[in-house]
Amino acid sequence: MKIEFHNICMHRAQTSCVCDACVMQGIKMYTYFYHNPVKGYNVLSDQAKPLDDKYREDMLYDTIGDEPGSFFGVISPDNVTLQFYLEDNDDTIRMEIPTPQEQGSYATNISFDQALKIVKGLKGSFFVGDFPKLKFESWL
Repeated sequence: MKIEFHNICMHRAQTSCVCDACVMQGIKMYTYFYHNPVKGYNVLSDQAKPLDDKYREDMLYDTIGDEPGSFFGVISPDNVTLQFYLEDNDDTIRMEIPTPQEQGSYATNISFDQALKIVKGLKGSFFVGDFPKLKFESWL
């Protein structure tokens, strides 16, 4: 894992620094959105927030880890969205990268363990080509 030192705060930043200095300077980072209807978590994609790396795994468990209809999404600094949706109780997670310019999403079904591995391993930018199992599905 590449660790960078910001000239502003001089601390170790990985993928989502949330210190005041970095946020004030507009340093780009991952932002997150998530929803769990039972626990009352609700951050919409157009209101995505920075989430410190140390809480990323916990929030994944707290959203798609237990309640069907829950979702967890990551928006990269390049504005690419990767989202996970718990469809039902059998641990089936729908992973997708929406592509509005193509009027569809690249999607596949994975297990929770696979989603956890992907989210824990995110570093820098990510794109459709980084996930070979994704297949295009039209919204039309």
